Amino acid sequence: MERLPNFHEWTKDELLEECDQRGLSRVGAKNDLMKQLYPNEIQKRRSAYERHKARGFAQDPEGIRLLSELQNLKRDWRLAARHQHEAENDYVQTRLKRAENDREESMQSANTFAQDEHSNIKRRLKVHKQRRVARKAARETAREVLKKAIQKPVREPVQEHFNTSSSRDISMKPSQRSAIPTHVAPIAPMLFSTTSTTSTSAPASARAPASLPVTAPTSSKKSGWALLGIRSKAPTPKVRKR
Repeated sequence: MERLPNFHEWTKDELLEECDQRGLSRVGAKNDLMKQLYPNEIQKRRSAYERHKARGFAQDPEGIRLLSELQNLKRDWRLAARHQHEAENDYVQTRLKRAENDREESMQSANTFAQDEHSNIKRRLKVHKQRRVARKAARETAREVLKKAIQKPVREPVQEHFNTSSSRDISMKPSQRSAIPTHVAPIAPMLFSTTSTTSTSAPASARAPASLPVTAPTSSKKSGWALLGIRSKAPTPKVRKR
């Protein structure tokens, strides 16, 4: 009987060709092909041993040839198991190495991804912090501007109106001042005093502006318009119709 071939030393192309001759499947890696070839070869040798065993006692009463075939079958069976075990170990080592490489690549990818994400997060947090500081500074500036605007003194438009009216009233002609209402000219109450003490005790220059003609008071009961040098029109007498 031929010696058991060592399929572990064969190339994949040789294994595929052997599978085609034996009618086995061609699908799988080199280790998968060897898993099919070794059991198939052992089964062939065992079938040959069974055939020789059936007719061995008639041709070989002492069984010397049958025992020799049994020893060869045992040797080949164990050799096939060892070869298959070596093939499995090589396959496992290759798979372990490949798995280790895959693990290293996965860990490297995870580290790279984590570093990139960490950098992106830090950059976004920095931008968010800068924007928050800028908004806070803008609020503080607006608050300071508002505080200064509140603390700034406000001019009174009514008092300014009265002051302007008073200066304008003094520079106007007597004929123009007669048309000014009393509530617009604030100096009217001071000039329309009818008491004799005020009209006679103060000098004429103090009672009237320098630009206006000063008339001496003829009576203590003169009106304020007379003190300003404005002649009041005499009332027109009413004429009865006959």
